[in-house]
Amino acid sequence: MTAGFCLPPRHRGGYQRAARGLTLVEVLIAVAILSVGAAVLLTATSRCLAVVRAARDYYAARHVMDLVDIEHPILAVKVNGQDQILNATLDNLDYPNGFTASRSITRSETYKDLLIVNMRVYRRDGSTNRGEQATSFLYFTNEVAGQ
Repeated sequence: MTAGFCLPPRHRGGYQRAARGLTLVEVLIAVAILSVGAAVLLTATSRCLAVVRAARDYYAARHVMDLVDIEHPILAVKVNGQDQILNATLDNLDYPNGFTASRSITRSETYKDLLIVNMRVYRRDGSTNRGEQATSFLYFTNEVAGQ
């Protein structure tokens, strides 16, 4: 054997090639897999943020609906022997953060003591109105409690 010259060990009938790194194809496959993963994560994140934004707007609109009910309660009273409903219709009440509320009340055709209350709260976002609408039912009788 001569000094300074060494052959690599034989492997199945040939010489084994020393691994020096990744080939271009392997790198491209890895980049493609990472790109697909990043795209999926970005899509999931954007959808999650849209759901959070919608939930925030919903709860803000519900809060404004509660404020309308507190500040402008619906009152059923008798005036000259006639039933009258006070604060029945409210149009375009302005609230903080750009919210606008309106309310309309109609009597049920089937039950005379049943009121159908439609409340709409919206906020102007650019050229569109985003908001919530709720329908509730209010039943009142002419009898005073305890009498």
